[in-house]
Amino acid sequence: MQIELLNHQETFVTAPQQYVGLFGGVGNGKTWAMCLKGLQLSTKFPDNLGLVGRLTYPELRDSTKEVFMQVLRKTYPERAFKENRAENSVQLWNKSTIIFRHLDNQASLLGPNLGWFGIDQAEEADQEAFETLQSRLRRERISELKGMVVGNPRGHDWVYEKFGMKDGWNEFRHEKDWIHGQNYRMITAPTSANAVNLPTNYIEQLKESYSNDWFNRYVLGSWDGFEEQIFRIEKIRGYDLLPKMLTVLTACDPAISEKDEACNTAFCTLGIGEDGYIYDIETIAGHWPFIEQINQANSIIERLKTTYFGVEDVGYQRALAEAIRLSHPHINVHDCKADRDKIRRAKSISHIIASGKFRTNNKELLNEMISFEPTAKGKAKKDRVDALVHCCHMVQQFAPIPSMAPEVPLHMKFKTSAELFFYQVQEQEKREMQGIGQVEQEEQFGELNFNVNPEYY
Repeated sequence: MQIELLNHQETFVTAPQQYVGLFGGVGNGKTWAMCLKGLQLSTKFPDNLGLVGRLTYPELRDSTKEVFMQVLRKTYPERAFKENRAENSVQLWNKSTIIFRHLDNQASLLGPNLGWFGIDQAEEADQEAFETLQSRLRRERISELKGMVVGNPRGHDWVYEKFGMKDGWNEFRHEKDWIHGQNYRMITAPTSANAVNLPTNYIEQLKESYSNDWFNRYVLGSWDGFEEQIFRIEKIRGYDLLPKMLTVLTACDPAISEKDEACNTAFCTLGIGEDGYIYDIETIAGHWPFIEQINQANSIIERLKTTYFGVEDVGYQRALAEAIRLSHPHINVHDCKADRDKIRRAKSISHIIASGKFRTNNKELLNEMISFEPTAKGKAKKDRVDALVHCCHMVQQFAPIPSMAPEVPLHMKFKTSAELFFYQVQEQEKREMQGIGQVEQEEQFGELNFNVNPEYY
């Protein structure tokens, strides 16, 4: 079957280096190319074993695996493969197997040796996950061992360092196709590289909706400007429906002036869901006089059923806290301690964002978080972030999250690290090989012409 690839996809698929990356803008076709290359390797070498990974299982299931199955069904008929949902794997007619694993559990990466692996949104994962998969890339009788990473640039992170991007500069910007040593290669392509397959106004809409920082990273595919970013934006997810809330907290960062160039007053309301996630229920900001600030606070308490309300404890702001205490004596009103060093204050709650527990649909808040950096230029307002920081401090103080309670580490159940390692290997191999052994005798697809396009098959 003939499959047409864009230039950057073809460069990625045909790259001879052992470790190849395809990064850049959203919608540039990177995941599709990774899945196609993996399928090519599984087709070319019978009894190959490939692994497709992403940080969390929901994203692996709903996004990455879905793309792989689309590529597979577009390439071969249903009778050419068998999906084992219980084992989260697919076996081809030639006994090659592809397994799908989330990367936030190191034990799930242990097991049989691999012929290839691909990490989707690699910037979300840790370097240890990549290096663990590297150590498994030694399957016998496979002459083309391959490790692939695709994603969006996240500044000067481990991907940047691992693929030698710091050396990949031309006169104005990073090279679009950079070869680092003999084994590493990184291809970078903006969203526009796949414009033929996107809606006509897709890029224009993104530029109108998001900040310049977001646009540079997620559309233009820039590697610069994010090395000092405080918040791990890629760890944040949206939500469709709010679960039942165990606790609802609101924090207010008031401002005095009503002038347009002055700071806004911001209210951030977070809810602790029964599923253990922190939900941004509502974050708003505006130029409001004191009386309107009180009205906004009253509205939030009544609409969102706030049980804890925090107000920055500086100057006239204390009057707002006292007004809320008088109007709502049943509410726990908290005096939020101010810190002139907003960067230090933000860093103190950055671990909550990095944990992947934060959920929001608020584009204005996301834009502020993206550009909230120590070296950020200009005087862009960050009032929503200030309110969020105060509210996260209240979460830590008044609403500990049940699911964040530490579990007994697996290694504590074994006397030695060797016992732990062999247990993990045996369990993982048992899960993977059980599914492989149950596959029925498949039809031999000798009638399929795999040589029609040898460049890809």
